[in-house]
Amino acid sequence: MSPSFATWFVEQTHAFKGIRARVIEVGVSRSDTTGESDLVVVFEEPDSGGRFALQIEDKIDAPLQPEQEARYRLRAQAAIQKGQYSEFEVSFVRRRRTRSLTRRPPDSIRVCTMRISASFSNRKA
Repeated sequence: MSPSFATWFVEQTHAFKGIRARVIEVGVSRSDTTGESDLVVVFEEPDSGGRFALQIEDKIDAPLQPEQEARYRLRAQAAIQKGQYSEFEVSFVRRRRTRSLTRRPPDSIRVCTMRISASFSNRKA
């Protein structure tokens, strides 16, 4: 993940907007008994050494599953217990006009559309 895109994505979050951090780990399709996290991006703050993660769900053509957000939180809490990071946020990325989110996600989830992501890519091109 490019540093500029990582910074942009962090700025789209609720919990970590304005925090300067660098990517130290990217996990793709991490799974356990509660299910799968499409992307887990772990950041580290250079001054404090504090770590936080973005748990990112790629909602392209699938509906929001029952308890999906809760399962993401369970996986993140397990990682916190293991000392991998101390905070997290769940983000869903989806196409601009999709019917895949058949019910509104909880307010605790940041929904980032692919149009927003594409606007970043176009700006950097």
